[in-house]
Amino acid sequence: MNNQDKKFWLSRYRFTLQVVKWLDNDRKQWEDKLAGCAKMLDAPPTPQARDTLQTTVAMIMERKEQIVSQIGAAATLALEIEQAIENLEDDRLRLLLKYRYISGWTWERIAVEMGYTYRQVTRLHGKALKEM
Repeated sequence: MNNQDKKFWLSRYRFTLQVVKWLDNDRKQWEDKLAGCAKMLDAPPTPQARDTLQTTVAMIMERKEQIVSQIGAAATLALEIEQAIENLEDDRLRLLLKYRYISGWTWERIAVEMGYTYRQVTRLHGKALKEM
């Protein structure tokens, strides 16, 4: 596996969390629509109103199931990635990869936290990928 493939593999966890965030935002939008549908219930329900309400509730339930599934996938990925990182012998390299790929920190923030220059951090990152 080359360094590009390793970066992609390590980035899967953060990507999965982004999917969870998108799904949760979409769920919230459907819940807002449900609140609008609830107002329709003040009047005698029409077949269209019942269909709209059922569709909206179904979408919310679907999103909740997808969120649970994605959170499970993220947890599995996090463990898999952490185990791979733990195989590195150098504590600095392990910490750098955890900051970057588990916590999602920028190179600048990692440099400040670890007391290195930006260039040192990117060099250490290359070394960490090579040793994986």
